[in-house]
Amino acid sequence: MRRMLEVLLEKRRKKLKKYKWLQRGRKLVFFLVFLLLFFCSPQFIDTEIMGSMEVGLSEENREKESETQVVEPEEPVSENYEVEQEVKSEKVPEVNQEVNQVTNQEVNQEVKIAYLTFDDGPTGYLTNILDILAEYEVQATFFMLEPQMRAHADVLCRMNEEGHGLGLHGVTHNREQFYASQESVLGEMNIAQATLTEITGVKTVLIRTPYGSRPYMKPAYREAVEVAGYKLWDWNVDSKDWFYRDERLVSHTFKQIDALEKKKVTPVILLHERQETVQFLPQILEYLQSKNYVLKVPDAETVSVQFN
Repeated sequence: MRRMLEVLLEKRRKKLKKYKWLQRGRKLVFFLVFLLLFFCSPQFIDTEIMGSMEVGLSEENREKESETQVVEPEEPVSENYEVEQEVKSEKVPEVNQEVNQVTNQEVNQEVKIAYLTFDDGPTGYLTNILDILAEYEVQATFFMLEPQMRAHADVLCRMNEEGHGLGLHGVTHNREQFYASQESVLGEMNIAQATLTEITGVKTVLIRTPYGSRPYMKPAYREAVEVAGYKLWDWNVDSKDWFYRDERLVSHTFKQIDALEKKKVTPVILLHERQETVQFLPQILEYLQSKNYVLKVPDAETVSVQFN
């Protein structure tokens, strides 16, 4: 009996154990089904999470798009790429070399200034002289006598219109009369000034005394004209066109200009309104231009040339 009871109890325990495992299996299946239904339900989907996921994806897409926009497609490399690069690298030095050559030429062709002056006019040759100056597109300065200005008043207006310098040379051109005193010197210049202003409306400060300032202009005379506002001009190149009547005046002028050029001194050239001057003036102008001289007209601020 006891043995039978033990057998029955053992069978009972096995059935209970089997039943427990079955129950556990059912619960597990039920739990898995529940999880599957729960996670697959639309209500489980979090819209905020999905939205953030969409934003993240859109930002990544924009970054990719910007990268595709910024990065341009590379040009195809030609078969002669290395040769082309060598040609490009050789072109730059050529341009720089050309610029350097132009710069050196500009330095070598330094512009120099010269002053071309005429005394004792105006005369009947003045029109021809003005025509030549206009042809070469240059200006000169004319130191004129008062009686000659009245005799050729019509030409004075043309001189002024064409930009030439208008200067005074006194009245008498007589050494004794002009240099008699400081009053005579200043008086003749004031008379010439009044006539020039009457004809042209111009009041000038440029003066040149007859035969040059040395040795006739005494210190008191110089002081008088300076106080009156005049600026005295002499010259450092004398063409001697009043003495030479042929090409010697040209060679004589060139020789003096060359000597001053070596000393880097600005030439102030003395000429007169004469027939010989008209004949040889083009040669003088062409020579000055070939030496890179630019003819200027002095003003009140220009440093004048005076005999020591």
